[in-house]
Amino acid sequence: MAISIRDIVIRIFVEGIADQVFLFDIIQYWYGLDGDKKNFLLKIRDDQYVQILKSGDKGDSGGKSYYITKEGWEKQKTQFGFPGTNLIIIDSDDGREETLAALRGTIDISDFPFDSQLYLWPDNQSNGELENLLERIINPENQPILHCWSAFESCISQIEGRTLTLPANKTKVYAYLETLLGDSNSEKEKIKERNRDYTNPNHWNLDPTNTNLSPLKTFLDRHLLDNSITL
Repeated sequence: MAISIRDIVIRIFVEGIADQVFLFDIIQYWYGLDGDKKNFLLKIRDDQYVQILKSGDKGDSGGKSYYITKEGWEKQKTQFGFPGTNLIIIDSDDGREETLAALRGTIDISDFPFDSQLYLWPDNQSNGELENLLERIINPENQPILHCWSAFESCISQIEGRTLTLPANKTKVYAYLETLLGDSNSEKEKIKERNRDYTNPNHWNLDPTNTNLSPLKTFLDRHLLDNSITL
C-alpha cells in the first residue's frame, strides 16, 4: 500500500504490538474499514488513512518507564510533521494523574490537547493496562478459564516461606488463548501478540454496546466520525 505522509489524517500512538493489533482489529470490526494489518493502516476514504504507530523505545521519566519519551516524541514529530489528528492510547498503570504528569513533562501542551486526544487503558479512568480490558471482554462462556487462573494465583500467594512473583497479566492472556487453541505449531503462533485475532467471537466479545468497551467506542467515534471525515 503506497501512501504518503499527507494521506495519514489520523495517527494513533500506542506502546507496543499488542495495542496495535487490538486497535486495528477493533477499528476494522466496528467501522468496516479496509485495512493493511502488516502496516497497521486503515482506509477511511480515498487517500485518507488511519495509522496505528508504536510511540518509541522506553525511557525513564520521573522514575517510571514510559514508551513515549521526549526524544521519541520529537523524533516522531520530525518524521511526520504531525499533520492531521494525533491520538495517544497507552496504559494508565498506577493512575491517570501520574501518567498525565509524566506525559506533560514529555510533550509540549501546544502539540497535544490531552483532554480530548489521550485515552488510557483500560477504560480512561481506572488504573491498569490493556490486559485488564482484554480480561473483561473475553467470551462469557470462557469465564471459567479465568476462574481457574484466579485459583492458581491464590494458591501461589499462600505458599509460605518464599517470596514469589505472580505472573503478569500478559501471561494470563497467553494462558487463556493457549487453552482455547490447538497444540500444533500453527495454532501456537496464534497466541502471540502479533498474530492474534480479536475479531474471533469464540474468544472475544467486541460488541460496541459492551459496557467495558463503550468508553473506547465513544473516544474513537469522536475522531473517526468527525464531520470532516466520511466513512
